[in-house]
Order: sequence, then structure tokens, then C-alpha cells
Amino acid sequence: MADLTVDVDGLDASQQLLRDNIRRYLKEHVAPRIDQAEKDKHFPHEVLTGLADFGYFGGY
Repeated sequence: MADLTVDVDGLDASQQLLRDNIRRYLKEHVAPRIDQAEKDKHFPHEVLTGLADFGYFGGY
């Protein structure tokens, strides 16, 4: 499998802040639900709204 790490040395402060905020959101709102979502074969679409709040989905 390919190495999926990202070299963050080139990120400026605002990019690092965005990355950190998205990681925190995923840890708090997605990670606790992912096992059940997979068992139910249902994607919790409401998490997309939270990611859109970060500007992560431009057209959402």
C-alpha cells in the first residue's frame, strides 16, 4: 500500500490551522461513529455539513 502521509513543511499557519481543525472535527464527530456506520452500511451525511463549515467542500 502506498504511503499516505503528507509533508506538512510547506504549509503556512492558516493551512496548518485548517488541517488541525479538520482533524479535531473528524476525531470528535466522525471517528466515534464510523464503526456503527459501517455495520449499518449507512454514511452519516450530516458530517459533510460540518466539514463544509470549514470550507472543505466548496460546492456543498
